[in-house]
Amino acid sequence: SVGNGGLEGQRSEHFGHCDAFTLIDVKDGEVSEITVVPNGDHQEGGCMVPVNKLAQLNVNALIVAGIGIILSIAGIHASGIIDPLSLSFRSYGTALYPYFDSLLKLIFLGLYYVPFANAISEPFYAILKDSVLAFNDILFHGHLTVFMIFLLVIALSLFARRFWCQSLCPLGAALSLTSRFSLFRRVVDPEQCVNCLRCERDCRINAIYNDGESTLEGECIKCFECLKSCKYDAISFQLSLPSRSRKTDKSIGEKAKSSRGEDIDISRRHLLLSLTSSIIMIPIFRLNPEYKRDHASIIRPPGALPERKFVDSCIRCGECMKVCPTNALHPTLLEAGLEGVFTPRLIPKLGYCEKNCILCSKVCPTDALKKLKIADKETTIFGTAYFIKDLCFPWAEQRNCIVCEEVCPTKTKAIKFRERWLINKEGKRVLVKLPYVIENVCIGCGICENKCPVPGSAAIVVRTPKLVSDEKLFR
Repeated sequence: SVGNGGLEGQRSEHFGHCDAFTLIDVKDGEVSEITVVPNGDHQEGGCMVPVNKLAQLNVNALIVAGIGIILSIAGIHASGIIDPLSLSFRSYGTALYPYFDSLLKLIFLGLYYVPFANAISEPFYAILKDSVLAFNDILFHGHLTVFMIFLLVIALSLFARRFWCQSLCPLGAALSLTSRFSLFRRVVDPEQCVNCLRCERDCRINAIYNDGESTLEGECIKCFECLKSCKYDAISFQLSLPSRSRKTDKSIGEKAKSSRGEDIDISRRHLLLSLTSSIIMIPIFRLNPEYKRDHASIIRPPGALPERKFVDSCIRCGECMKVCPTNALHPTLLEAGLEGVFTPRLIPKLGYCEKNCILCSKVCPTDALKKLKIADKETTIFGTAYFIKDLCFPWAEQRNCIVCEEVCPTKTKAIKFRERWLINKEGKRVLVKLPYVIENVCIGCGICENKCPVPGSAAIVVRTPKLVSDEKLFR
């Protein structure tokens, strides 16, 4: 907590930098005692100072509030959003690579019209087309949002060195728990060290303290910058066992106060109210109306797990979007609710799912997309097409159009025609082929919507599988 602590105290935004911890003793299901323990000096050992202190006090469990816990309760895969690898792959695949691809193509296009220059540029362009550049022009829905988040991370790093690693990265937090037991450690020779503080200033992660002689092993990333900084050969990295000695705060008992004291007024009723409120919050998040709203436009890639399992399994790396040859897969923003941010969705108007392609299922690292074979695409249903008759040429204007049926890739065409004699706008009686969808044959690839000649919104639209119930889709 910030300040005096207690159950009514203001929650601190940082575990290691908080002012105090509130300890609750529970015996036989009843709260027996509530005490407040001040935090130690963060500079003497980083976040391991409170960890060691709470361990000395025999704390068995921690109840914390923060972004990771709240998002997990709400069903949001926070690690997929802020994990460094996912962030890097997603930013490169859906923002940086399309910009790079478009820029290079524009440069070579300009050089093509320059006499003599094209004789040199065209061979290079041919090599890049076969190895680096995308076959088609690519651009992703929501790419500006992804790019702005990437720029924000870079900008923060300019103001605070290794800001992401020290403050946001969940991988760094996990590694810091095991790094304190590392056998490969930084060792300082006190006879050679002159306390010039050059190593402390150059440390990328602020892991060096005590005039350069001590190291926060949980924070040290073994970059060896301190070795380069030291001009006196006082620093080395050696294999050594972790020290069992730990500095303790002798004033813990003196500084700890009972919650029944004069400074802090906390009752059992406040504790039960706090715990009850936390429990009530769980169904509020889980019964998010986003799960019940019209989600027909959220078409997942072929082979995707049921929605909730898919959202939990997908790490938002963007690999499936990057390898899609038709630029059909795009990151969701808030279309699928907070729990679905940056997960892939198929947008047929921008690109269709190629029937003979299974690349997305091959590159998925978490099996959020089931591994498919080419033959499986004929029977893997991930969407259903339907006609908007007010826009369709045959239905609305009584003139024939067979584009959707021609491009349908299934062996048994999912789009058929009924021939009807109708009166057109000129008052003439004409024979018109009226298209309709055979729903149990349509797989939802979206090529009909993509190729529909109606300008603007297509007259045939793909939605989530109509013949698959929400109970199965969201189980």
